[in-house]
Amino acid sequence: MNTLKKEADLDMHVIGETYPSKVAVVFDTKETADEAIDALVTEAGFSRQQIKLINPNDRQDVHLGANLEPENKGILATMIRSHVVIGGGIVLLSILLAWLLVTAGPPATQSSPGMTFLGVCSLGLFLGLILGGAVALRPDHDLVIAKIRMGKDAGKWGVVVHTSHDDKKLARQTLARFSNTTVESL
Repeated sequence: MNTLKKEADLDMHVIGETYPSKVAVVFDTKETADEAIDALVTEAGFSRQQIKLINPNDRQDVHLGANLEPENKGILATMIRSHVVIGGGIVLLSILLAWLLVTAGPPATQSSPGMTFLGVCSLGLFLGLILGGAVALRPDHDLVIAKIRMGKDAGKWGVVVHTSHDDKKLARQTLARFSNTTVESL
């Protein structure tokens, strides 16, 4: 796994996390969880820092949150990038739409170009920021977080692999040898 190349590739996208995908599984015993972690490291080539073991006896949600979402700076970068890129892109599209309405639209938009630009661009800005926020929230992580939290509450051990999009399949295949109930984010 060429981590440096993947980090450079991710810098070109809206997502600012080094490892934006997650693959998780819940086990009945710590021994099985440890076996899965060993396979992920020795056979699949994941680094130990990418793999988090969720202890059901740890009752502090602070540890759970840090294990499920360890990249605080990456999350901040995602929030900023998503709002700037998506918000800015939709504002540019709304400027183009306003220009089309002023040049070839109905008489009401042609007779009042300032109001047309103001109205269309304002709506574009709000829509862009709302969509940017939806991306920044990462709703695709909810299934992984819910699975691990329910397993932890039931006294089971969880394993979460933080991975790139390219290596997600490898993590899923490796974990599938130990359990047929893996869950993953996008």
